[in-house]
Parts: sequence; C-alpha cells; structure tokens
Amino acid sequence: MIAAWNFDPHVAGESGEKRQHKHIVSPQLLYTAAAFSMFRTANNIFINGGTFTEYHQHHQSTPSNARGMCISWLRLISLTPPFMFLAAIDRLIEAASLGALHNSGERFDPPKCHPNTRTAVLQNLMDWFIGEFVRALAPWSGWRRKSAIAQTFAELCAAKNCLLASFFFSRLALKRNNEKVFVATLAYQLWLHILESRPIIEAAINNNPAIFQLDFNTQFRTLFLDPLQLSSTGRFTSGTPFPNLIIIDGLDECKGADVQNTILNIISNALQQHRSALPFSLLISSRPEYHLTASFSVAPLHSLTFRLVLDDIYEPDDDIRLYLTNSFRDIRETHVMCTHLPDSWPSEEDIAKLVAKLSGQFIYAATVIRYVSSSQCNPLDQLDVIQGLHPVNDDRPYAQLDSLYINILSGVKNVEVVLQILGMAFVLTDNTDYSIVPLAVNNLEKFMQLTPGSVRLLLIDMLSVVDTSDHNKPIKFLHASFSDFLIDPTRAWGEVVLKAKSAGYTMSVGAICAK
Repeated sequence: MIAAWNFDPHVAGESGEKRQHKHIVSPQLLYTAAAFSMFRTANNIFINGGTFTEYHQHHQSTPSNARGMCISWLRLISLTPPFMFLAAIDRLIEAASLGALHNSGERFDPPKCHPNTRTAVLQNLMDWFIGEFVRALAPWSGWRRKSAIAQTFAELCAAKNCLLASFFFSRLALKRNNEKVFVATLAYQLWLHILESRPIIEAAINNNPAIFQLDFNTQFRTLFLDPLQLSSTGRFTSGTPFPNLIIIDGLDECKGADVQNTILNIISNALQQHRSALPFSLLISSRPEYHLTASFSVAPLHSLTFRLVLDDIYEPDDDIRLYLTNSFRDIRETHVMCTHLPDSWPSEEDIAKLVAKLSGQFIYAATVIRYVSSSQCNPLDQLDVIQGLHPVNDDRPYAQLDSLYINILSGVKNVEVVLQILGMAFVLTDNTDYSIVPLAVNNLEKFMQLTPGSVRLLLIDMLSVVDTSDHNKPIKFLHASFSDFLIDPTRAWGEVVLKAKSAGYTMSVGAICAK
C-alpha cells in the first residue's frame, strides 16, 4: 500500500479565500483501522486537508505539535510493510502458494489416473499408508504418470480425511518452482486441518513477523515441526484422529539441486531426531535425478524410506491400452466428425502399435489423445500423422512431450558432447546391418576417445530417459519417444543429433564394430 499524505490545513476556496477544514483524527484510530484491515486491499491512498490532534490522558496538544507527531507516526507506518498489520492467518495465506494444493483452482483439471488404471500402484501406496509397510517416509521415482498417481492418491486420502497437506511443484509456475513458499503452504494446511495448531502457528507469526524471510530450516522448525511435535505433549486433545499424510510431488521441479537436497536433509533429520513424536507419513514423488537417488540410497533416508519405482512390474502397457481404447471410443462418440468415424477405428493393430511405441509413458498417451481429439481437425488424419503416414504441418503433435525432453537436455553441462554420445548410441542400435552391434559404454568411450567413466558422468542428469548404470552394456533408451525426438528433424534438437548420423560417421562406426 502506498500512502500520500498532505497535512496543509488550508485549502483555497471558491472566492480565493482560504478555508480551514477541521477534522480530528487520532493516530490510535488510524492504527485501529489498519489493524482491522480497513485498507487491506487499497492502494495509492491520498488524504488531503484536516488538522490532526493528539490526545493524552489529561492533556490536549496543540495542532502544530500534533502535526509533527502525526508526521512521525505516519512515517513509521509508511516504512512498515502493509501485511504487518494483517492478522497472522492473513499473513500466512499471503506467504503461501495455494496453487500448490491438490485441490487448488490454479491447477484446474490436474492430471489424474484414468478410471481402473494404476490400481496396483495405488493399492501399494494405500497399504504403505495404513501400515502394511513400517517405514516413515515413502518416496518413489520414475516418469510414468507420477503426478497423476500423486493427484489421485491425494484425492482418495482427502476423501477419507487422511490428507494433512500437499505441495505440487511445477517448474513453470513462479510460486511453485522454489522453496520460498513451501513451508508457509504446509503450515497453512496444518492450521486449516488441526484446530489445536492455530494458536501455536499464529503466535509464532506474531512473535516473529519476519519469519517468512528467514531460512528454510528456521521456517520449517517454527511453523511446522514445532506445532506437530506438540501433539506428543497432549496439546492436540480433540479425541479424534487428525489427518497425517503429507504429499510432495515433483521435487525435481524445485529450482536448484542444492535446494532439493536441503529440503530432503531437513525433513530426514526431523524424522530421525523426532520420529516417535511426529505423527505423520510423508510421500515424495520425483524423477530419478542422480542427486536425489543418491540421497535416498544412503543413511539416514535409506533406512527411513520405502521406495516404489514405477517400472514394468506394474504393467503400464495394459493400463495404457485401456486408456487409449476408452479415449478413442469417446472421440468416436463426441467428436464433431463422429458420423464419419467408423466403429472399427482405430483397429486393434493400430492401438497395439501405439502401445509399443509409448514405452509405458502415460504422458505420451495423453499427448496422442489430445492431438487426435482436436475439434478443428479430422481425427483420421491426426492419427495418420501420429503414425507417420502423413507429414506434420505447422502444428506440433508432441509439443508437450518435446518441452519435457528439451528441459532435460537444457540441464546437461556439455550438451554438444552429450548429443554426440546419444547420436552414436542410436546409430548403433537402430540399424538393419547385423554385423554392427551396439558398443558397451566402456567401448563407446574408447571409440570416442573419452576418459573412462565420462559417459556416465556426462549423462548423469538424464537418468530419467537413458540408462548407463552398467559400463559393460550399451546405453539403453528408456523411452522410444525420446529417440524419436532426437532424430526427427521437425522437432527441436533433431538436426543437431542428425549430424551424428551422417554417412561418414556411420561408416566409421561400422568399420570399428565390424572388426
């Protein structure tokens, strides 16, 4: 709030003579108005004219003295952030990111599991939560619809009054891609769901109005950990179980690997030091970035966690086939061209080819359906584009998927060398000459004259799309759509990798492999 004040008591009248407006306004009244949020949403306030008089218990000051006093008092107010006069809960809401909640309006229609899919994963999570697994913290990693699973699980637990708090990171949202609002958002949900925590949290904010500008550890301890710990001392005496599940989705989308590790370290230290006094379970989802995988692989997190990897054990192909079948049926029934879509479209063979190409990626499946179902295009032609039977026009059918791959490549330190390595790996695996066999990682390093261990180090930020864990085996592309992205000249980065597929380079590779 910006306030412009004019304390000149004289204002020129219509006749040219000066009039004196006498308005008596005490500083106490102004302070009370501010304290009760009278001008909470106002800005650019301008007050003109009037005499301000200060009242003491047995003495009334002169207007000139009052004027000086008011100027000093108003200077103090003008230098004070306006939210300082808000109630503690208003300041908490101001500092939080409500868009990060599982049911926020900002995340309207968030990704969720298609009905009757991912049931095994959801059941495993529910078993962990209700006590089949004894670990206190449950992270899982992977890139197969993890946010949809987290969203669906959050909704299931919220319906059972089990969800205490949630935070859905997003690298594209300014208030959801950093740690600055993380603790305040959790604290708000704690305040919302556990009535006994309200005076504790409000007192912490009132006692230290600058709490939201302090470091992560101080905020976490003051606004979240301490109120939760009070449950062990009998302060939470409602007699009914309170929600005790916290879901953090997309930790890898929080800016900065060091910040992500800080969040993990502070949470793990809290669990380790106060395990018996912390009545909650924590679920974290993330892509398997190296620094996060490493943190979960060593003490203390390794002994505190149950890890759930979203791999082929959960048969994602079956779920994707069901999703595609149901979605194409909806297109046939609701699209503007539904009368021109045969019941046999698409064929079972078409769906089988799509499932094979999707490599268990629900995001790829959702991208395909979104593209084919466009109301401005013929679904038959759109599917032909997906299958490579028709050329791509100005539209980009894989725009959402490409943005994810571009983000991954943007995070590597030496992208030119990385693209050469990936191009070599693809050339050796995607060929019809059986005399050319893929090179193991260690042999690829020799051929490209790289020092031992360089490939794994260079690709360490790409563990969600390639596997280099065994140096005696070739680089493995985890998703067929990623290799398609790399070699397609109509998509970003494609032309760069195509250089590695030039005739001369391929002939050199063939000569080496044929020996």
